[in-house]
Amino acid sequence: MPRPPVSSACPCGSGQPFALCCRPLLHEKQQAATAEQLMRSRFCAFALGYFDYLIETHHRDFRQALSIEALQQQDQHTRWLALEVRDCDAGSPTDAAGEVHFVARYLEGDRLGELEERSAFVREQGRWYYTRGKPEFRALATLGRNSPCPCGSGKKYKRCHQQ
Repeated sequence: MPRPPVSSACPCGSGQPFALCCRPLLHEKQQAATAEQLMRSRFCAFALGYFDYLIETHHRDFRQALSIEALQQQDQHTRWLALEVRDCDAGSPTDAAGEVHFVARYLEGDRLGELEERSAFVREQGRWYYTRGKPEFRALATLGRNSPCPCGSGKKYKRCHQQ
């Protein structure tokens, strides 16, 4: 999976450089301060292939048969493009639980889709964990080479995310 340059914008859509946003959580194992920060870093982990991070930040009581291999296979044909956090309920550094409502856009081949979810998080011993969510997947469109790229870059799809 491609890794963004340290100076580039973070894939989570925060508007911050990757080096100051999600990189410290993914590379240096810093702890997320809020449920939203963990949600954003988990999106980056999906987008950039940090499957070990996804397992580490998934609460042990909700992991079931989660494995790096299963995540790699599941995500093999998916390219995560953009994250929009719509709402957060609790999840501050002093809360014990929180919920983040988000929409993530992705490509599978030339098909654009959206995943919308209200993700639940808990904080144990100062560390946030993802517990569960009910994902809703929606197919949006089939992209042509000259379509605007759905990541919001302003470039044509063929110049941005077309494989």
